[in-house]
Amino acid sequence: MTPRHLLTLVLASLALCAHAAEPFQLKVSELLQSERAQKFLDPSIKLYWGDAPTPPFPEITRQDINTGLSMNSGLFSRGSKEHCIAAFENALDTLVKTARSGGFDAAFDIRVGQGRTPTNDFESFQCTPAYTATDVRLWASFAMTPDAAQRFAQAQLKQASLPAREPAKGAIFMPVASVVASPELKKILGRHVRAYWGTEAPEYDERSLNPDDYSEEVTIGTLAPEEACRQAALKTLGVMVKAARKDDFDSIIRIRSYHRDQFAPNPTDIECELGKKEASVTLRAFMANRK
Repeated sequence: MTPRHLLTLVLASLALCAHAAEPFQLKVSELLQSERAQKFLDPSIKLYWGDAPTPPFPEITRQDINTGLSMNSGLFSRGSKEHCIAAFENALDTLVKTARSGGFDAAFDIRVGQGRTPTNDFESFQCTPAYTATDVRLWASFAMTPDAAQRFAQAQLKQASLPAREPAKGAIFMPVASVVASPELKKILGRHVRAYWGTEAPEYDERSLNPDDYSEEVTIGTLAPEEACRQAALKTLGVMVKAARKDDFDSIIRIRSYHRDQFAPNPTDIECELGKKEASVTLRAFMANRK
């Protein structure tokens, strides 16, 4: 058989598999009863599917996507229904682990599907297995009951009262007040975005799932160390404001200095690294939308 004939057979096989592929209709309630799915579920994390009623939650996040994959080892064959089931179970595992790692004890408005948008029918969905990797996604917002919210608040307060220490080698502590009092800050924040330091946060409708770290540096040149650090902090805040606007948030909350993977002991300080040529600052914060 010539290489050309072999290529023709391969392409014909792929075309036949693609033509024969049909989506599978799967029921969420049945998938949740499988032995593997039951291993992933956590009794301490309540799941509310679709439009199921929920109690009031004092802490909720913006909707997040939890993806599960199931790999197909066949070279020219499309995945099977079992790949769809495994992908759903893996997405469920991701969702529960995300909730647990963030201290959330509930997930609500959970919807399932493939591609960019979930299905409107949260009780069932269609899954088309792929040749290499079949994916199923669970869209969900995470939430905290009053008990979980209290534990979260206590953890935030604990982080705000860390043991005193010296700055890291090559770094200095700078008061947050020098940044807050900067005339440039008002221009950086603009009319709608507000910044809240330490454990401070307004009442908000939703927040980002996790805090993010933002780092910027400025050239020291002829600047005094404190001034270089102040400008680095303002530059970092400018990046944070752009990120907030891009994701349609109006508040940057619980801003803390986070230098070399550790918080500054006092939330009213910023730890700034002074190199030979640059001063750099790293800030960690959540994003939120005020009520």
